[in-house]
Amino acid sequence: MPVALYSSATVDSLLATKGNFGDAFSIGKVQDVSASGGYWVITFAPVNATLMTLGLSVSLSDGSSSEAITSNSSTSTWTHTTTTLTDTSTIFLTFNGQRSTLAICTV
Repeated sequence: MPVALYSSATVDSLLATKGNFGDAFSIGKVQDVSASGGYWVITFAPVNATLMTLGLSVSLSDGSSSEAITSNSSTSTWTHTTTTLTDTSTIFLTFNGQRSTLAICTV
């Protein structure tokens, strides 16, 4: 199932799943987003563990549901697989209360 990132300001702007993600994507060092087993799998590069204590989460576009991303690695690539947000949802990353400007959705 293909995955796309859309600007929350202009949903007609299809972006590649790798590249300049900006804000929460950049801070979280997102490397890839894929759909697996009906849920989202987000792959991150090693991150600053101290910075991560400020809070990284993934949420539905309408904000009605979210889940914290609490596991991370400062030395190797790591992943977060959503447990409540399905791959049919449009989701956002949130870092330190700031929601990403790009939404993840299937196409």
